[in-house]
This record gives sequence, structure tokens and C-alpha cells, in this order.
Amino acid sequence: MNYLEIKEEYKKLEKVFCPYLDLSVNFNAKGLHHLMFKNNIRKRSEVEVLERAKYFVLAKKIISITTTLQEKEMFPKTEILKETIMFAFIAIVEDLKLKVVIKKDGHGQWYFFSLIPNFITSPKRDKKVESKNPS
Repeated sequence: MNYLEIKEEYKKLEKVFCPYLDLSVNFNAKGLHHLMFKNNIRKRSEVEVLERAKYFVLAKKIISITTTLQEKEMFPKTEILKETIMFAFIAIVEDLKLKVVIKKDGHGQWYFFSLIPNFITSPKRDKKVESKNPS
């Protein structure tokens, strides 16, 4: 799979309902950009991009079934940026540990931001923050 094919596959992802938020999460250009770049300047390696792209479908599945939040990060409003909120959901799917990060934009819309396969767990950071029982 090359960058163009990854982009086309990503564009096929439709928004998904997240039971934890009780709202939909979009797959937009911001998430695709973060897949390809570590920041606005530094591009990810092809190997890293391909590794993450393999699990788009699983990321969507995790968002669609999760009722437990493992990480929450908030960044205060600045003169340039609005307040930012990021949530992470962690799951073991098909013997693979995945972390899916979603972010809330300045308009209050949630979108897929990142997928981290095979990440290393930090007991200090990866603790259960909040859980909701499915209705």
C-alpha cells in the first residue's frame, strides 16, 4: 500500500457513533494529516505510516464499542488556539494492543486523531479514568 492508496482508504471511513461520548466521531483530514506527519514539519517514516494504516478498521471498531476512557488530556485556550481535549481508548484486538486517540475541535466536533499500535503501557499514564455502562 502506498500513500495515495492509504489516503483513498482513509477517505472511505465514515463517521462512527461512540457509546462513551454518546456522539459521532468523524474521520477527517486532521486525522489523516496526523497519520502522515508527527507534527506540521516532520513526516512519519513510510514503515510507521503503513503500520498505522493497517488498523484503520480496528480503530473504527474500538471507537464504536468503547464505554471506558483510559486517558484524558486537556490543553488550555491560548491567544492563538482554542481549548483542546483529547481522549484515548485502549483495547486488545486480535492479540494486538491499540490506542485510539480522538480530539475535540474548536467547533465541538470529535474526530479521529491517532492510532498507536503496539504501544508501551505506562502504569502512571494508562489508568482507567472513567467508565460508562452501555445502555
